[in-house]
Amino acid sequence: MAHFEKVPQWILQHGAQLNLTSRPVLRMAATAMVALVLLMTCNLFFASSKASTFSDRIEYALPLSTHPVRPAPEYDYTPPKDLHLPRPPGNGIASESRIGKISILFNGKDPTLVRALQSHEAHNRKWGYPLLILRHGLLDGGNLDGIWNKPAYILAALLEEMRKPERDRLQWLFWHDADTVLLNPLIPLSLFVPPSTHSHIHILLTADPHGLNNGVFFLRVHPWSISLLTAVLAFPTYNPTTALEYRDQSALALVLNTTSYYRKHHLLVPQRWFNAYAGELEDAWMHNFQVRRGDLLVHFAGVREREPVMEPWLKRAEGRAEVGQWEVEVQRTSLEGEVQKFWKQEEEKLAKEKEAADGVGQDATGLLGKVEGWVTEYKGKVAVEEEEKVKGATGTLKEAVEEKEDAETLQELMAEVVKVGVAAASAYRVLVELNKRALHRDAHAAIVDAERLVLDINMTKKPELAQMLQSMLEKLRELLARDPDNVAVIKTCTEDLRKETKEFAVKVKMN
Repeated sequence: MAHFEKVPQWILQHGAQLNLTSRPVLRMAATAMVALVLLMTCNLFFASSKASTFSDRIEYALPLSTHPVRPAPEYDYTPPKDLHLPRPPGNGIASESRIGKISILFNGKDPTLVRALQSHEAHNRKWGYPLLILRHGLLDGGNLDGIWNKPAYILAALLEEMRKPERDRLQWLFWHDADTVLLNPLIPLSLFVPPSTHSHIHILLTADPHGLNNGVFFLRVHPWSISLLTAVLAFPTYNPTTALEYRDQSALALVLNTTSYYRKHHLLVPQRWFNAYAGELEDAWMHNFQVRRGDLLVHFAGVREREPVMEPWLKRAEGRAEVGQWEVEVQRTSLEGEVQKFWKQEEEKLAKEKEAADGVGQDATGLLGKVEGWVTEYKGKVAVEEEEKVKGATGTLKEAVEEKEDAETLQELMAEVVKVGVAAASAYRVLVELNKRALHRDAHAAIVDAERLVLDINMTKKPELAQMLQSMLEKLRELLARDPDNVAVIKTCTEDLRKETKEFAVKVKMN
């Protein structure tokens, strides 16, 4: 029960960081988030009371030699009692940056995929990477098909890591599909993670000619990542009419481009870094996404007949073909220089974006001042719903300026402020026009009443009274013709004329 009591505290602690109510997509995902947290809670803390538990479905293997993966009919792992990722003594950069690998393999009878997974063993052992493997579906019987087990499993791993003290957590998860073959175990994964200048980047992805590919990617252990995967899992439920050509991959691409909350924290990097595709090695016209000697791995995305295509690459990984040509020290590859050059360019790009954002931020601050002045001046003179829309848009823009959002986001929010401001101003103008017309009708009615009284006064032979009233109504008639928009003066003159007409009418009756 002590462990169970920690869960609400975790939700409260990280709920503010997730900011679930500040973005439409996050509000959409809140229900799924709570459901998944509860699912994890039940599985993690009450495993001993259930025959089939969360721990039955996942493997924590470090290195793979601890639990050998062989071409066998089934995996025969015995999950450790503690669901925490093991922390090996390890050596090298990765053991310090705390990177863990995560993958999925339901079909343990497929020797090709088993061998592909086994190709990672030397890499894991050298750099001390924990490996998490999902063997069975987490979403069996739900409204999402098997492919959605991938984001669900990664989310489960993130939740498990986030409940630990920060000093004990992994910093990054490295997802790789089962159809990846590790070719060069001498390349540390830490080579690719963002430098301190890009601590705001929480996911590193690559794109192929068809768009974003999530077959291999880095994901930071962070509340933002939990929010992202929650939104991805919720996407098909809350957007049932949206076509998802590549299912979870398409949902991920769409969510990442919904708001600045997601846009500014992800980055596409060169595909060859860690998600290269196979190609003809001796082809002089190789594409920049095709694997070269010394690269980390090769990914067989979308390949239907895997065995004949993957076999020559598995032999290379197993040291049974082209021995010594693929295990290349990182210093002898082009990767270090390419990575350094990339992050240097990104740093320069970030500086330019900040400069642009500062300029737009000043414009936004000026706009906020004008709109807030308008709201103060016309408070109570426009419809309440229009006023609330303006206040909501300006509040969001003010928050974005304070958080130093990028120029694109600020411009979008400024456009929204102008949009609702124009709508409110239009509504106000319509209201003013209606009020003006009503006032004009009232003024003309007052003139007609005064003219009738003038005729009655003349009949009583009181010319001095008739002359005074005639002068007042002529003044009002001239004002309506000369300055029809001067509603304040027209209103005053109309009220004065009505008052005098009423008083003169009494005097006429008395005489």
